[in-house]
Amino acid sequence: MVGTLSLLFACLYVSLSLWVRCMVRRPWPRGERADAPLVSVIIAGRNEADELPGCLDSLLRLQYPSEKLEILLVDDASHDGSLALLQSFAEGKQHVTVLALERHEKELSGKAGAVLQAIEKSSGEFVFITDADCRVPSRWIETHLTYFTAEVGMVGGLTLLQRRHGNSNWLDRMQSLDWLFLQLISSACAHAGKPLSWMGNNMAFRRSAYDEVGGYRKLNYSLIEDFSLLNAISRTTSWRVVLHTDQAAVVQSRPEKTMKQLYQQRRRWALGIQPVRPLGKMLMAVTYCIRMLVWLCAALLHPAGWIALAAIVLGDGLILSSRPALSARELFRSGPGFELFYFLFVLLMPPALWLDKTIIWKDDVYAY
Repeated sequence: MVGTLSLLFACLYVSLSLWVRCMVRRPWPRGERADAPLVSVIIAGRNEADELPGCLDSLLRLQYPSEKLEILLVDDASHDGSLALLQSFAEGKQHVTVLALERHEKELSGKAGAVLQAIEKSSGEFVFITDADCRVPSRWIETHLTYFTAEVGMVGGLTLLQRRHGNSNWLDRMQSLDWLFLQLISSACAHAGKPLSWMGNNMAFRRSAYDEVGGYRKLNYSLIEDFSLLNAISRTTSWRVVLHTDQAAVVQSRPEKTMKQLYQQRRRWALGIQPVRPLGKMLMAVTYCIRMLVWLCAALLHPAGWIALAAIVLGDGLILSSRPALSARELFRSGPGFELFYFLFVLLMPPALWLDKTIIWKDDVYAY
């Protein structure tokens, strides 16, 4: 029985991985714009003074007409000097606005409350979102805009992690591979017309699409506001969602510094995406089952575990190598550690979520 299940899930896992690889490598429709529409860039952060200089410097290098660009920087009740940095950056720049919020001034909790305030004060036809710990490329805006064909309401691009400690830190490397892995799967599902989720620090949407779903006020409460908005636009409107992997729009972010911070981030993600599409739940179920089969075979000393393990390594390699963001050398160097990381995640996260449904974001605590 165990051997049959292992073979079945091995075939299924490799088949799904091949499907992801093929979908990711398909080009998205694009169109050159004759005009430069008014664009609003929104960045909301709390206590990001260490990361803000790099983020703000990248905004200065954006290749987009300043008369068609407005930047809204939101300080979400920081107490580390972030507000002073934002105000200094905005001096002499008519297209930059700084919003200083206290917690009691937000209509919604979490980051969504800060982003909501900025959206309502913005006027761009297209709204671009990134985070205060990110660096955007110079062609970020113009590249995303080419994917906004007539039927597209939301566009997302890759976010890759800029390692804090070069290649020497195991935790940094695992997070880098994990982010790429998840985004490639999401991009494939979006190609199939079933977008699952995306990183909200590299996302843009039409204001008309946002208004059509009622904005953040009308969305179901979630600490993952980007997932809620994507889910609403893709499932309740006729707008298409494009999640591309264009190198010209890749945003650089930072990995979590400690295992504790990483654990809290993954808990927030896992609880926040519970309303994900059936396709997403199926993919998660297959991923969970095949890895649990390896654990079961190891406990029973059953040789079928090697079949499941080989399928996992092959399947993950097919996905991670589907775009040029990762070199073959890096894949072979970090692949074994990545698999160990995922095996432990699959084993430990479900019982942890069942036992405790509280979430910590910044210095706030929420109960799901």
